[in-house]
Amino acid sequence: MARKYWRRQVILAKPEATYGVDPAPTGAANALLAENIELTPMDSQNEERGYMTPYFGSKPSMRTFLAQKLAYSVELAGAGAAGDLPGYGPSLRGCGFAAIQTAGTDVQFSPVSYGQESVAHYMNIDGVRNVLLGARADAEFTFENQKRPLVRFTYTSLWQAPTDTPLTPPTLTGFKKPLIASKANTTVSLFGWAVPQVQRATIRLGNAVTSRFLIGDEEVLITDRKVTGELVVDATDLATFNPFLLARDGTTGPLSIVHGKTSGAIVQFDFPALELQAPTLGQADGIVQWTIPFNALPVAGDDELKITVK
Repeated sequence: MARKYWRRQVILAKPEATYGVDPAPTGAANALLAENIELTPMDSQNEERGYMTPYFGSKPSMRTFLAQKLAYSVELAGAGAAGDLPGYGPSLRGCGFAAIQTAGTDVQFSPVSYGQESVAHYMNIDGVRNVLLGARADAEFTFENQKRPLVRFTYTSLWQAPTDTPLTPPTLTGFKKPLIASKANTTVSLFGWAVPQVQRATIRLGNAVTSRFLIGDEEVLITDRKVTGELVVDATDLATFNPFLLARDGTTGPLSIVHGKTSGAIVQFDFPALELQAPTLGQADGIVQWTIPFNALPVAGDDELKITVK
């Protein structure tokens, strides 16, 4: 009996030039440094054959709506040099981001509402490979005090039968060691207020990922996007910052999260028009905290969020 060991995993990701056509990712060029992997190798519905019989018992069914799902987390870090592509760039592109690379300066990821790319994944668990073609995803980003910033991707793809395929040695030089979210490494500005104490920032891309499987065509689509999130911060004097009045009046303002201080190690999130929702009260270590939910609004379109790696 050939046992399969969970720890022996390799995951590859590569954008597709043509939807659903395998771009043949390789371990040398397309490996991901991922963790907390969850694979659903057969996400399906059943169509029961409901014919009548003169006896009790289950009736046979047929598999319909076959798809696959893959979720994984990746550390958020710079690319090592300004203008280099980060190793997680392909994963962002599968979430409906377009990448603009300026050599020696930065790589900017901005959302798009049409023509989103699809990304193929190879998920190999100890010699059994699942190929996920035509995959598109949603994402959630988390900056939590004294922890590594992470982005979690949740992909849905067309279905392929798994195969026995040897593990591919991965090359992971595109992924750099992350910095801990902390006073030394991270700054947050909300409506121009330099927030002095932040417990956590969460950003949800809010993609509507739809499996549209019709006669004549099957495709996983991103049909909408609503960027939301929340900040958990220590409360301050209302004369300094009043989230309650801002939420009541529907006032919009910018949010900036800059993680990293030196060139090649910076990841920056910019929101030009944040709309605050009703804050709630809590405490940590006896200190009053606000949890401030928000919606990120577009200004001219496809500009409610920009991620810059530099």
